[in-house]
Amino acid sequence: QKQRAVGFYRAFRLFINLGFHLQQIPIRLFNNFYFALNRRGDGGKQDGDRAKPEMFLEHNFDKSYTVPPPDILCGPHGYTVQITIPQPVAKEAITEMLELCQSIPCPPVTTILRLHRRDDYLISFSEDGYSLNVEFHPKKRHARKMAIFMEKFIECGIKYGSRVHLPKDMTLTKDQFQRLYPRYKEFLALKRHWDPEALFQSDMYRRLFEEK
Repeated sequence: QKQRAVGFYRAFRLFINLGFHLQQIPIRLFNNFYFALNRRGDGGKQDGDRAKPEMFLEHNFDKSYTVPPPDILCGPHGYTVQITIPQPVAKEAITEMLELCQSIPCPPVTTILRLHRRDDYLISFSEDGYSLNVEFHPKKRHARKMAIFMEKFIECGIKYGSRVHLPKDMTLTKDQFQRLYPRYKEFLALKRHWDPEALFQSDMYRRLFEEK
């Protein structure tokens, strides 16, 4: 199946890459095409024999991430956001988030739904429910609209009790982070205890954790 997915990308590479660059209309056409392709992919089998449909973007590729190349997938101004959704509100939250994604001039070039289980780490994003991993390929001219969209997208997540996966984050504000992770003060207390001179820090730490 993986070979078929790679072959699909190679065969339609020009159109897929064009979609990444032209944004809304080609991506919508691609989504409709693949949805229709998988609806009729049962080959006339009976329900008991029908294989589970496999989508091109379900596949995990090799560590080289050459299909498709990352510079094409997200571009120089692109980024990824992964946000969890608690199971009891998953339907409403995912519907609202996808509607927000469809309202912008550069909708996600990939959208991945994952199943998660909650843990008890202080700043873990995992939750009993799901996560949406969305990757955007905006152009420089989209910067203002994408900033407005991201504000709405994160606020939507906060409303439903979501959390953002910090290793992939490039957009959270300190206020949003503190509302998403109310136990951040416990984490800071531990860090100050074990690292009183603040030797271990990063740009993200200074952006989200550091208190002036």
